[in-house]
Amino acid sequence: MKNDIVHKFFTLINSLFQTKDLPTTKLLEKILLIILYIFGILLWLRFLDYGQIREDRIDWADITFPRLQVLQQAMQQGEIPLYVAQEKGLKGETNFFLSVPDQILSPDILLLRFLELDQFIVIHILIFYSIGYWGLLLFRNKYSLSIIAFIPLFLLFNFNGHIVSHLSVGHLTWSSYFLLSFFFLYVFELFAEKSLDWKWVVKIAVLQFFIFLSGGYHFFFWIMLFLTILLLFHKTNRKIILLSIIFSFLISMFRILPAALLSRHLKLEFMFGFPTVERLLQGLYKAYYPTELVLDLAYWEYNFYLGILGMLFVTYFGFVYFKQQRKNEIFKLIIPAAVMLVLSLGNIYKPFFDTGLPFFSGERVSSRFIIMTLLLLIFVSAIQLQTYLNAVSNNYIKWGIVMGIFLMANDLIMHLSQWGIEKIIIASPVAENYVPLSLGVGYNQSYQNLLIIGAVISIATSVFLCVKLKLNTKSRSIDTA
Repeated sequence: MKNDIVHKFFTLINSLFQTKDLPTTKLLEKILLIILYIFGILLWLRFLDYGQIREDRIDWADITFPRLQVLQQAMQQGEIPLYVAQEKGLKGETNFFLSVPDQILSPDILLLRFLELDQFIVIHILIFYSIGYWGLLLFRNKYSLSIIAFIPLFLLFNFNGHIVSHLSVGHLTWSSYFLLSFFFLYVFELFAEKSLDWKWVVKIAVLQFFIFLSGGYHFFFWIMLFLTILLLFHKTNRKIILLSIIFSFLISMFRILPAALLSRHLKLEFMFGFPTVERLLQGLYKAYYPTELVLDLAYWEYNFYLGILGMLFVTYFGFVYFKQQRKNEIFKLIIPAAVMLVLSLGNIYKPFFDTGLPFFSGERVSSRFIIMTLLLLIFVSAIQLQTYLNAVSNNYIKWGIVMGIFLMANDLIMHLSQWGIEKIIIASPVAENYVPLSLGVGYNQSYQNLLIIGAVISIATSVFLCVKLKLNTKSRSIDTA
């Protein structure tokens, strides 16, 4: 009896390092995953100071609160937010509300009918965190990640410096970042599945639709850029990648076409990438805090904090993963990741920005590109860590890894606490140019025509993709030759 209990205990402990298909271990995994999810919610609630968000700080004042005020009025009055009352209230150029590409139009804006703005902000972020966690769970199941391999993925994806600092300074549209867990889940399918069909095209197009709908204009473009670069080198699924790019644009036309009006008049100047490789590396291991914002307003654009252990984790396991895959097609994922890393440096991206081409001319802070590189490394590192855990038998090494993950978690949580809303309020001055916006009325034929045409194209594209999904397997298969 005693030996049986001891055996079951060690089986449960080992299941933390390797997934076991046993009822007791499955139950333990589910409990731990629920605890981890709730832990993340508590961290974000504390970060957001439980909704005590000031509307007169940094980009909370310049962008988020004024736009949410318009949306709230529209929801309460049951109207479509076409115009704002202030003539040049949006980006100092227009009053066409839906011409701004990074407006938040996700279905949860209906909650603004009942909620205060700060309450909505908290719920909005938690909704997208939850969706992102679902994507992480799907990735975990697909690659049989144990709890120990999943925790670094969970921590580094949800609490790296990029997402933390952008949400802190008021970039609520960055909530769509959490949807990137699905992108990396899908992009790995290009190499894991022998035959892909229209279902993959639809998954990418629908994901891009919701990213754009949620205000994730930048993420939409970064995914497009990543896939376009991959398209040039991955011959096996080149046609399916091309179709996913085309239909991602078409299904989002109701947002893209109205934005064309604004892009003609908006005068943006290229700002910066990482000035040096040294500054890039510092952004990964050095903790930049809001108290330093008064010294350098660009600090949040350089903040991609993983911590020293997090940086070592993705560097080592990422390197080992791609070294082992160098003779396989999946190795080609390193090409778009490397290109986006290079584009994040100095003024390398500036010639593309200066072309004035749509989307390209909207990325004036090129340091942001590196998040796609880092996320790829984070996901492959989790896979490689699990491969290592499956092979190692030394318990001292296993528990050493656990200790390292614990210290990594401590670094990330401490960094998160230093970027909390409470701290950003103290560190940043009151915005002198804060101007509330209100819902307005107006009439512009070109603007409204573009809205209608874009909506028709998006609806027609959606219908086409639905029809494709309903066809039999043979008719929807895509020739990848």
